[in-house]
Parts: sequence; structure tokens; C-alpha cells
Amino acid sequence: MCNKQKIRYAFFGSVVTFALMAMVAVGVSPLIAQRDGMSRSEDPDEASRFDEIQCTKLTVVDKAGKKAIVLDAMEEANHIVLYDQKGHPGLHLWASEGEHSINVLAHVKI
Repeated sequence: MCNKQKIRYAFFGSVVTFALMAMVAVGVSPLIAQRDGMSRSEDPDEASRFDEIQCTKLTVVDKAGKKAIVLDAMEEANHIVLYDQKGHPGLHLWASEGEHSINVLAHVKI
């Protein structure tokens, strides 16, 4: 195979690849998590709002990546834990079939 043939095959492959990429870009809609649950508002503050999120555990982290809030639906109980800025649990709400409790946890240096 001479260099001219190699260049033609490379060029043909590039054209086919570009054409397929263009078809995919035009033909496939962007994928957005829970697209049907999102608000269709034109207001930019509400445009990315979800009407409902369903999950069994949700962890909210602060800008440093530390836990701030944990909501957990377990088989034996449901609970919410609020953490302080150091990552220690500060408030714990617990609800189960036979027990409901609110615990305020203090981390004090002695």
C-alpha cells in the first residue's frame, strides 16, 4: 500500500467519523437526570428545580465535601442527622415503629 492510499483511507475514515459525530449530536437529545420531573419554567431560578426526588438515602455535603445533612430511610427506622462544621453529628431525629426520638449531641472539649 502506497502513501497516497494510506492518506485516502485516513481522510475517508475522518470524514465518516465526523459525519457520524454530527448525526449523533443532532439526532440525540441531551440526557438530563429525571428530565420528566423537572420544572419547565422560563425563570432561571426555577428552571433546574425538581418537582420530586425519590431515593432511600440522601447526603448533603458542604463546599468542603463534609457531610452536612443525612436523610436515611432504613428498614428498621427513618432518621435525619444534622452535622456541625467539623463533621460531628449535632442533631439526630429518629422515627421507628415503636420509638421516636430527638437527640441533641454536644461535642465539648474537657
